[in-house]
Amino acid sequence: KPRYPLLKLLQSNSDSSVEDCTRKGLAEASKKGHHHDQEALSEICRLRGVGPATASAILSFFRPDSFAFMDDEVIECLYEGKRGYTATIYRQINERCKQIANEQQRNGWTPRKVGMALWTAARLNASGVVLQVTTETTGSKRNATTQSQTKPKRRKIATTTTTSTTKKSKKS
Repeated sequence: KPRYPLLKLLQSNSDSSVEDCTRKGLAEASKKGHHHDQEALSEICRLRGVGPATASAILSFFRPDSFAFMDDEVIECLYEGKRGYTATIYRQINERCKQIANEQQRNGWTPRKVGMALWTAARLNASGVVLQVTTETTGSKRNATTQSQTKPKRRKIATTTTTSTTKKSKKS
């Protein structure tokens, strides 16, 4: 959604500061390790009007194997507390996306793809679409969401994993 007040802040960044922060952030993102991921995010967030969500968008395109995009649906699915847009919250949800991706690594999953799948599931859930999830470990099928005849309310989706498949379930 548009955030018009941020536009003036974004425009106040000089070309050289945008280039410098972006170059340094991407250089840190190129390195492996948790510390470098934090530094990459911090470096890009030095720009006025750029917070963890915007920085994660840039980083998720540059290194989809290390960064998920911090959008509302991913926060709602993976963060237990009140939704926020801090670096601390981003680190928590990004680590969870990495964990899920690592569990599904042989299938080509990345943190970015995990975030995109969570976003898709949340959007389908909001539309009242019934998702059916099959777990490989038990072979059982279950509905991940329930279909509503009225406009669905916003729901938090908790994510649990088995050894090889991610399941989503409603959290009351």
